[in-house]
This record gives sequence, C-alpha cells and structure tokens, in this order.
Amino acid sequence: MVLLLNNRVKEIRKTLKLSQSQFGKKLCVTGAAISRIEKGDRAVTDQMAKAICNEFRVNQEWLIHGTGEMFQAFPSPLMEQLAQEFKLDELEQEFIQDF
Repeated sequence: MVLLLNNRVKEIRKTLKLSQSQFGKKLCVTGAAISRIEKGDRAVTDQMAKAICNEFRVNQEWLIHGTGEMFQAFPSPLMEQLAQEFKLDELEQEFIQDF
C-alpha cells in the first residue's frame, strides 16, 4: 500500500506540472525528500498527507485509498461568486473547476 500511496504523490506532482523541488518547496521539504517518497524509500506521514491535501486541494480519500477524484471539488458558493463577479459563462466555470 505504501508504494501505491507514493505513486499517487508522484501523480499529483506530475498533474500539477511541478518539479520535485517546486512541489517540496510548497510543502516545506526538499526536492530530495519528495524523490525519496516517490521512490518508496520514505513513507508518507500523516502530517505530509494532510499538508499535500491542504496545499494542493487533494481529496484525502483519493490520496490515502485511491478512491474518488484526485482533487476536491471547488466550493459552489465561491464559484457562484466568481461567476457573478466576472460574468463567467458555463464553459469558463468548468475550466476553472477543472483547473
């Protein structure tokens, strides 16, 4: 299971198009630490999992168990506010949600 979790960390980083160094910097760890996690040489701690979920809006269920969507849904009230303020059409709203 540890290897699967480590692979999901790599998948998040690749999806976000971040280097190991960039990804690690946002989590206050080195790129080398991220490399060790991705290789399975280092376990993902509960603290690291929480940091990944908080920093990158990752769905914790997906990160830990591999179920559900990779990213958390964008909060509806916030999307409605953005749509109204910037006069976003449906396509633009979908783009923002997907991003």
